[in-house]
Amino acid sequence: MKPRVALGATVAVTLVGQVVALMYEVVVAATFGTGRSADALALALGLALMIANEVAGWVPILFQPEYIEARTTAGDTQADAFFVRTAALLTGIGVVLVLLLVVTAPGLLSLVAGEAGPSHDAVPLLRWLAPIVVIGPLTALFTALLQAHGRFTLPALRQVCWYAVAVGVVAIFANRIGPVAVPLGLLAGLGLFCAVLIATLPSGTWTVTTMRDDGRVARLVIAAAPLAVVSCANYVNLGVERAMAARLGPGALAALTYAFRLLNVPMTLVLANAAAILAPSLAVHAATRETVVFETLLRRALRLTLVFAVPVAALCAALAEPIIRLVLERGTFTADSTALTARALVWYAPSLVGMAGVQVLVRAYQALRAIRLMVAIGIGVVALNLVLMPLGTTLIGFRGLPLAISISTVTLFVTMLVAVGPRLPGLDPVGILAGGARVALAGVVALGVAQAAAAVAPGGAVGILIVAGTCGAVAYAVALMLVSRDDARLALDFVAPWLGRPRPASA
Repeated sequence: MKPRVALGATVAVTLVGQVVALMYEVVVAATFGTGRSADALALALGLALMIANEVAGWVPILFQPEYIEARTTAGDTQADAFFVRTAALLTGIGVVLVLLLVVTAPGLLSLVAGEAGPSHDAVPLLRWLAPIVVIGPLTALFTALLQAHGRFTLPALRQVCWYAVAVGVVAIFANRIGPVAVPLGLLAGLGLFCAVLIATLPSGTWTVTTMRDDGRVARLVIAAAPLAVVSCANYVNLGVERAMAARLGPGALAALTYAFRLLNVPMTLVLANAAAILAPSLAVHAATRETVVFETLLRRALRLTLVFAVPVAALCAALAEPIIRLVLERGTFTADSTALTARALVWYAPSLVGMAGVQVLVRAYQALRAIRLMVAIGIGVVALNLVLMPLGTTLIGFRGLPLAISISTVTLFVTMLVAVGPRLPGLDPVGILAGGARVALAGVVALGVAQAAAAVAPGGAVGILIVAGTCGAVAYAVALMLVSRDDARLALDFVAPWLGRPRPASA
């Protein structure tokens, strides 16, 4: 399947998943609002997902390049043996983490949120969510295997399975068992997705073999050590952020969580999927030492990422209030909840650009096996964020937390791009950043136009989003053509390649 076709199919499936995910956010927001239960849920879910996502994030970085190399150099049998050993290792690590999380939940939550925060209410929620720490990384392993075989659409079902089941469980049982319905629903949905993946793995994958270990699992474990260090740094970072948010007043933690999750909708829909499809190609070109092809592919991917991420971030910032009002404002999610969450979304919006660029660069670093360099950069940016968060909240209060995240994320992208330059002489990081600055200028134009249109647009939230969103998108396209014609043509060629094809000569 061609990359553009694979991306289109994956985006279509992911779009369905994002619709279901938005339904989940709507149901949870309407049921729990931004009160004490919502804060407890946000605290427990944030910690459980942080641990699960950290471990799951290691999987494609460590497993996929090794697996692709094993298939290329040693054959499918050796690659399948490596997969089975990796799955056993992940299961063992996950079980240990689950037990630790269950036992230490009270102390961990008290350390993060303090006695005055929602830590007591979050303890049973965190314990119910603990199995995600083992199921999540296993689904990431199965997904990485399927993607290494060029199958990208099926892994995109994750959101559909996860949130569809969660919505049903919350809608039916929340009135009876309260917030515990959320972890129960999420666990059931993730378990369903895991079962679907297992049923569709390539034949022979689980074949037990006594083949001699070629040392790949040992190399994987050694390479995981620096990732464990950066994960610890991320835990500290998350703990500080959650602790500060829990002390900013009722609803602050829930509002930040809702805003960040909504911002991840466009991120997951297109940008993360595109990066996942890019990863196997980069790994193959790195393994075969095709440096020029690698550089060309990465440079084009980064330019396209910036061109599409900037307008999304600009429109999210310009239209934060009508977006939140349309999606979440119902039930116990009041107008005050909308105002608080929209404020968080505005200041989170710039981080979308950084996160999108980092998604692409992480795939490049994993293909180049530059894990230690990536970890060193990540730890440095975490240190920066730990300084920015208290400084920001001291200067501008609640807005300081999302602003710190945005600054840190963009800094991470720029640093990773510059640092990989010496390994890829033809990449031209300076040229990419200069082009990104021009794209950002077009984004500022779109932001201003969308805000002006929103101020005079008729109707409610829907009317504002249609009118202001269209005006902002058109303004961005025009501004991009004026300030960066090459990037505009690149985007047009990606979206509608047939427009650039020469017409056949007339007879």
